[in-house]
Amino acid sequence: MIAYLLLIVAVGCCLRFIGYRYKVYRTVGKLPGPPANFLFGNALELMRYDTGELFDKLMEYFYRYGTTMRLDILSKCWMVFSSPTDIERIVSSNEYNRKSDDYNILQEWLGNGILLDHGNSWFTNRRALTGAFHFKILDSYVPVFEEQANVLVRKLLASAGQPVDIFPIAKLYTLDVILETSMGVQCQAQIKDSAYVRAVSDLSHITFWRMYNPLGSSDWMFRWTKHYPVYRKSLQINREFTTSVITKRRAELLTAASDTDKPEKGRLSLLDILLRSDLTGRQFTNQEVYSQVNNFMFAGHDTTSSAITFILYSCAKYPAVQQRNFYRYGTTVRMDLMTKAWIIFSSPSDIERIVSSNEYNRKSDDYDVLQEWLGNGILLDHGNSWFTNRRALTGAFHFKILDSYVPVFEEQANVLVRKLLASAGQPVDIFPIAKLYTLDVILETSMGVQCQAQIKDSAYGHDTTSSAITFILYSCAKYPAVQQRVYEEIISEIPKGMAIDQQCINNLKYLELVIKESLRMFPPVPYYSRSIDKESNFNGIPMLKGSSIVIGLYMMHHNPDYFPQPELFLPERFEQLEPRNPFSYIPFSAGSRNCIGQKFALNELKTVVAKVLRECKVELPDLNFVPKLKLELILKPVNGMYLRFVPRTDE
Repeated sequence: MIAYLLLIVAVGCCLRFIGYRYKVYRTVGKLPGPPANFLFGNALELMRYDTGELFDKLMEYFYRYGTTMRLDILSKCWMVFSSPTDIERIVSSNEYNRKSDDYNILQEWLGNGILLDHGNSWFTNRRALTGAFHFKILDSYVPVFEEQANVLVRKLLASAGQPVDIFPIAKLYTLDVILETSMGVQCQAQIKDSAYVRAVSDLSHITFWRMYNPLGSSDWMFRWTKHYPVYRKSLQINREFTTSVITKRRAELLTAASDTDKPEKGRLSLLDILLRSDLTGRQFTNQEVYSQVNNFMFAGHDTTSSAITFILYSCAKYPAVQQRNFYRYGTTVRMDLMTKAWIIFSSPSDIERIVSSNEYNRKSDDYDVLQEWLGNGILLDHGNSWFTNRRALTGAFHFKILDSYVPVFEEQANVLVRKLLASAGQPVDIFPIAKLYTLDVILETSMGVQCQAQIKDSAYGHDTTSSAITFILYSCAKYPAVQQRVYEEIISEIPKGMAIDQQCINNLKYLELVIKESLRMFPPVPYYSRSIDKESNFNGIPMLKGSSIVIGLYMMHHNPDYFPQPELFLPERFEQLEPRNPFSYIPFSAGSRNCIGQKFALNELKTVVAKVLRECKVELPDLNFVPKLKLELILKPVNGMYLRFVPRTDE
């Protein structure tokens, strides 16, 4: 008898299901959308994909079927709209104000908070909560955003330039922010692990799994999955933590005098607002407070971390956009890290004042790490000792002395060219090779020592000039038309077999423009910093003793206000056809602490580039290659700079 009853019930359910499927087929089945099976709709197709593939598939449907699309899975039908006019009608109508049943799986976790509630209850609570987002209250949260962002930045910097998965890091940041702003609790999720943080993470993960997996869509079937015990445990931890915070804070507010009823730093958390009827206009029960707080935890947690993740991805993918974001702050930027503050300037007028002033003449403490190695030489010295030594050393760079170094440049450049030609057209990393060349040059010219670093393959080098050589040759490889014009000038002024002298170097006008443009785009020293030794004021900006002034050279050199189309390699911009602020281009710094050897460096660069391009054609192994840069004291390519050097035939 029971078997017959069960059979009748089963047949009845099947007939009801078939009737529903027929109704769907007859009413919305003709609307645009992917072909649907009569009984299962699109379920059999969509269940084949994971969430990533499903997103791609839905976008494929959108491009194929337009702004109004039908999807149906078993007993559920979705009408997907993506037209602004349709969306306006939907979101503006009380008729469509209730969340769909798809959100019901959140009910046990979030309760009847503002996310899931509807009808008169939703309108009442929404009106009561609006005050929690008054601009004055939101303004008070900015220190929380900044404090937690400082922790986030320190974590990112600790990666030392290695790729990191930003999403879980962003999640911990948003957890810290939303906990402190919604409940007034400093969880330190970014710094340490906690049961509550794990519980929220597990609840989010399992909830999203339930949304896309048929086994999770039914409460009964969900009980038999491996996720259910974890879900129950996480829900318990979440409930105990949130309830204890609510109970404790309500007691504090009840016992506190009204004139001292203010949280630390004058900030009101969302929890404070919910517990104070004078701010909301109604008294919330503990259960209502619990639901609303959890709603904000959910809505402000993964959503914001997702946004952060893709904003950073977009900045990484589109460097021009990332650079433009810098200009939102302008040419003066403040950065601080624990006990150290930097004021970064990249305006020529500001830089002129800084480098021309004795007040900011001392190198910042950031250079102290070089002290044991370099001692109190001209780079790190300051005060009267520096002025005396600088004046004494200036004579060492008289043009007649510099002229005598040209044979050294040429001799070592010949060794460099032979090494490049020995590569037989295979890609080689030019940076370490250039380092050995510059080491040979600087040792022979500064100490009269022939080190033969290029021949003995020493592991050391002189980074500033080798950085410049590397990026100049890269630029020539990337822009063949520029390289050809340089080559033609070199052959015209220094035919093969002819030795290079100072007059030859002076005549290489276009090569000088190319070098200048490369130094603009890739300054070997991308920033300089100066020490602030006393309290002062600079353009209305308080300068705190012990902080640092940073001259953002790379930023200024890529600012379109000073160099139109800064990402284009345009040597002609240095023909000085139009007046330019002389402090907008300072690859060798400026003022009294400018590079004392800049003329030496230019002569060296001209010589080595002329020798290389006279003998070799420089090519990129991959035409789409763009070097990833790392910002140390010296600008360097992250993974080397592989170029191909092809011997030139008589052209």
